[in-house]
Amino acid sequence: MNSATPILGLILPPMTALSGWERWQGRNMSAGSRAWLGQYGEAIFWCLLLAMLALVLTLLIRRR
Repeated sequence: MNSATPILGLILPPMTALSGWERWQGRNMSAGSRAWLGQYGEAIFWCLLLAMLALVLTLLIRRR
């Protein structure tokens, strides 16, 4: 017996009872505008993106 079988047995029946529209609405529900990022997630994301861009530009300039 697979270890995922009991977990799927608990998750799938409630999910299959919902219509497609209800599943879509549940996917779009959030606690905030960007709840998946958390309180500081967006700022951290942009800082990391800028740091990576600076690193790439630095490496390109040093190669020339």
